[in-house]
Amino acid sequence: MSFVFFSLLFYFTLLCDFGQLFDTERSLDYDILIYMALTSDQQFKELITKAEHVLITFRKNYTGDALASALALARFLSGLNKKCTIVADDFKMAPEFSFLPNIYSVANSLEHLRHFLIEVNLAGKKVSEFFYDVNNDKMMIYLLPEKGEFKPEDAVARHTGYRFDLIITLDAPDLESLGKVYSQEPDFFFQTTIVNIDHNLNNENYGQLNLVDPNKSSVAEIIYDLINNWQRSLVDAELATIILAGMIHKTQSFRLPNLAPKTLAITSDLIDLGADREKIVANFYCTKKIATLKLWGRVLARLQLDQSLKLAWASVPYTDFVKTGASPEDLNGLAEEMILNTPQTEIFVLLYETAVGNIFGSLHTKHHDAKWLLNNFGGEGTKEKAVFELPDKILTEAEMKVVNEIRKKIVG
Repeated sequence: MSFVFFSLLFYFTLLCDFGQLFDTERSLDYDILIYMALTSDQQFKELITKAEHVLITFRKNYTGDALASALALARFLSGLNKKCTIVADDFKMAPEFSFLPNIYSVANSLEHLRHFLIEVNLAGKKVSEFFYDVNNDKMMIYLLPEKGEFKPEDAVARHTGYRFDLIITLDAPDLESLGKVYSQEPDFFFQTTIVNIDHNLNNENYGQLNLVDPNKSSVAEIIYDLINNWQRSLVDAELATIILAGMIHKTQSFRLPNLAPKTLAITSDLIDLGADREKIVANFYCTKKIATLKLWGRVLARLQLDQSLKLAWASVPYTDFVKTGASPEDLNGLAEEMILNTPQTEIFVLLYETAVGNIFGSLHTKHHDAKWLLNNFGGEGTKEKAVFELPDKILTEAEMKVVNEIRKKIVG
C-alpha cells in the first residue's frame, strides 16, 4: 500500500472513532479536507491533545539545541498534564548541560515498550489458587479453578499496545540518526504517529506531521513558536531559560552569520519572560577546566591546514588524554570554535584514539555536506556535522585515509 494511503488513514483516524465510522453524517473525504486545512500549528495541537503518553527523542550524536528543545517540550507538555518520556540512544550528559532543569530525566535507551499479556477465559469459573514460579529461566504460572479445570485453549498470550501513542523527534534528519532507539524497534515507529521537528534542510520529512523550517536558527526557536502560539502562559522563567539555552548553543551565542531579526526578537522576549542569559553563557563558555585547555593546546599544536581547500585537521593520541587528565568529552566545542573563528578553515576534521585503540572522529563544515564527505566511513549526523568510527586502525593511517578521501571528494 502506498504512502498516500497511510497518510489519508492517519488524517482520518484523527477525526473519527472507528466505532462511529458508519454513523458519521459527514463523508470521509470531507473530514480529510477539514484536517488538511488546519495549519501545522493546529495539527500539532490536535495530536498533542489526543495523545496520552508522548515519546520525545533526538539523534544519538545530539546537539545542545536538541537536548534543550526536548527538555523544554517535556516541561510544556507536563504543564498540559501530558505524560512524556525523553529517550536518546546511549545518552551521556556533557558537563556544560548539567544546569538544565530535569536533565537527569533523559533515558539512554528505550525500555518497556509494551507488556506481554496472558489472557485466561474465566467464563463459568472462579479462580481458587494463583501463583507462579521461576526456575531455569522459565516462569510457570499456576491457576486452579474452584470447579472443573482450565484447558489450554482457555489461555491466549499476546502483546499489549505500545505505551507511547505519539513520537516527537527533534533535530533528527532521518530515523536512522536515532540509533538503537529506532533500529531496535522499527515496527513501533511504523505503527505510531511521528511529529518530526527540525530546522535542517536535508531532513527527509519522514513524519506524518513534519515541522521542518530551514529558516529558523534552531529547533529551540521552532519549539518557542509552537508554545507561544498555543499557550504562552505556561512559559515561566525556567522554561524560557531552557529554550534560550538551545538557541544560544546552536548559534554559538548568536555569532553565526545570517541570523534573522526574528531570532533576536525571540531572544529579547525570552529574556523578558525571565530567561537567565548570564547563567547560560557562564555554563556554556566560562567553565573550561585546566585539563581541557591543556588538551586543546596539544590539539592546536598538531593542527594541519590545506589552504587551497580550506581544510584543517588534527589528531589526538590516547596519550594526550592521559598526560592532560582530560577525556574525549573535553574536545567538545573545539571544532565549532575553529570553524567560527578561523577564516582559513571551512572544513575541520578531528580524530582521537581511545584506550582500546579505536579511532573516532568528527567533521564540521560551513558549506559542504559533512555526511556526504564521510559516507565511505559510515558518517552519521547532519550537513554541518558528522561523526564516524574507524575500528582497528592506527591513528596516523586513519588520519591519512580520511583526509585523502575528503580531498578527492572536494576536488572531484
